[in-house]
Amino acid sequence: SLRTNTFTQEEASVSPAYDMIRAMEISTLEMLSIMNRWQQDHDEERHYGSRYAVCHWVAQNIDTLVSKMVPPSYPRDQQEQSFYIGPHSALLFVALAFGGIALLAVLVCFGLTWHWKQRQVIVYAQPEFLYLVLMGLSLVAISAILHATPPSNGTCIARTWTKILGYSMELVPLIVKVNAINYLFNQAMRNRRVTIDKKKLYRTVAAVMVCVVVYVILWTAIDPPTKQAKTVLTNAVNDGGGSTVQMSYSCASSDSPFWSIAAMVYLMVLLLTATVMATQSRNVDASFNETKYLAAMIYSHFLFMLLRVLLFFFGDKVIKINSGAVVAGVMSLFLSLDAMICMGIYFYPKFRHARNQSTYSMSARGTIDRR
Repeated sequence: SLRTNTFTQEEASVSPAYDMIRAMEISTLEMLSIMNRWQQDHDEERHYGSRYAVCHWVAQNIDTLVSKMVPPSYPRDQQEQSFYIGPHSALLFVALAFGGIALLAVLVCFGLTWHWKQRQVIVYAQPEFLYLVLMGLSLVAISAILHATPPSNGTCIARTWTKILGYSMELVPLIVKVNAINYLFNQAMRNRRVTIDKKKLYRTVAAVMVCVVVYVILWTAIDPPTKQAKTVLTNAVNDGGGSTVQMSYSCASSDSPFWSIAAMVYLMVLLLTATVMATQSRNVDASFNETKYLAAMIYSHFLFMLLRVLLFFFGDKVIKINSGAVVAGVMSLFLSLDAMICMGIYFYPKFRHARNQSTYSMSARGTIDRR
């Protein structure tokens, strides 16, 4: 019904029809005036005396009708807000810069890991797993850059893919590696000889990543994130005496926020699993023990994850004017800072030690040989 539609729509997009109909009333005296006019101009042949009487009365009382029947803030006009123009433009350019810096930092870490791949600290950390972690961080940095660019159907989907795949590719290899190290040292404490099959570890990582890819494919096929318009009623007065409706754009699925919420829950489960794995490895040999760095990295990830969740649920409610661009800019900064802090916590100490170490290599029997 008209009443239901009026009270369920956002204020900026609601139709004035319901309020106009409710305000439409004519007093008995006004009805008598119309009837008298009709009687005076009654013409049996033309049969439109009643119409003329009503139109005549409306013309004489147009100002009163407008003041009574037109709801406040009408007539409205619509203003489309540019993504890079406005007070928020500085935020977006800063977010773009941080995204570029984060991506550059990932490339530097790739180069240093390759350069020092035979140093002890890098050998113990497994260079192949470090490369996977850096690939994940590179996708997170790319997602940060995409969040600071104008939304389109293509960039909305790319934002989702790079963010989910990036965090998965970063956290899953770490979880698999730490779990393998914990298992190795637990068996060693029992004087049991075990062999870790690297291919099996890679297959585990690949299996999880395939599941993630299937999920985002289903998301894209069923209810993809697309460019969505958001309207806000402002206090600006237009030439007609009404209000201006500002339109901005953001990325969201059309039918339901289920897919986004499920992705957040999945990333939270990854963080909790990584926390448990890091805690279990606290008694591992110091050469392999990464508990301190993993705990700090996970704490950082958890903090930024909490900030992203709050921004997802309350960003549009707190930020009214051009919320789509502002929320995207803040999200971009969160992703960039998260990636850069992660590299600072996890990779910088390794590079600092690798710089002063000799070259090591892992022998076929699993021992470490110094060259």
